[in-house]
Amino acid sequence: MWTNLADSDGDWVNYDPSYPNNLGGFADDYYWSSTEFNNAIAWEQDFGYGDQANYIKSSTSNFVRAIRAFITAKQYRR
Repeated sequence: MWTNLADSDGDWVNYDPSYPNNLGGFADDYYWSSTEFNNAIAWEQDFGYGDQANYIKSSTSNFVRAIRAFITAKQYRR
């Protein structure tokens, strides 16, 4: 989602939801991933600059986005 939607131009920057190359309207903030390290820790994705990290789920409040299907930026622009 970061590569194909939030950073569709590949410049590693997403300023805000209205940024023209932010096709998904993502906030310049962290979003939880569905990937868990263990019962207490999960991965998060920074949708401002593309960083990834793992954090304790109970001590960090992040955005979430429900996903039903993936499409590429090229498909989105049709």
